[in-house]
Amino acid sequence: MRRTHWLLLGLLAVILTALAAVPTARGAPDDVIPRVVSISPAPGSELPLTGILTFTFNTAMDHPSVEAALTIKSADGKQTISGKFVWKDDTTLTFTPTAPLIRTTDYSV
Repeated sequence: MRRTHWLLLGLLAVILTALAAVPTARGAPDDVIPRVVSISPAPGSELPLTGILTFTFNTAMDHPSVEAALTIKSADGKQTISGKFVWKDDTTLTFTPTAPLIRTTDYSV
């Protein structure tokens, strides 16, 4: 009886040790929700007609998905502004319009 008791305790210890070694899924502590932390020039300020917009994100971004999602339009939504994207690094994107912007027109991003 005593031997069975020790055998069961030994088996239980092996099982608990094995379970402790099983990896579990959990969020990494550095997981962050991507967001724009700054835009230059600042929203509401006057942009030169050939102006470059710079977007800074709080985390490294997937370049193709950001470029596909980012649209710049006239405030009335009738004109989409085409341009060139250039990544300075994984968190800083610049957008240069292909053609000069129209004076006295509001734009939204």
